[in-house]
Amino acid sequence: MLASLEQSEKILRGQWEAAFRDIAAELAGLYCGGKGEPGLARQRTAEAGAKAWRTGKIACMRFVHQMIREEMSRHPSGHCVDYAAVWWDGIGSWRRPEELATSLLICQSL
Repeated sequence: MLASLEQSEKILRGQWEAAFRDIAAELAGLYCGGKGEPGLARQRTAEAGAKAWRTGKIACMRFVHQMIREEMSRHPSGHCVDYAAVWWDGIGSWRRPEELATSLLICQSL
């Protein structure tokens, strides 16, 4: 029974990774000095958060957030801001961290 649940969880996370891989990479690029329309990062962040919530509620949002952070940690500029932690506030049950200093993470500290 436990093995079956673990296998189901592994399959689900694989599906999430496939569904959000490109989105996580795009957001990391926008958070790490990406150039584009001023509101593009915020818009794409909100869309990704809503999609993650619809896909798998808070568990999926946390998984996607971790994917974004991993992408940011590999970014060559090394200067990234974790906007998703703040901009997802109010999507589903996501709440921004109490202390904004902890939510606006510089990639180098990851």
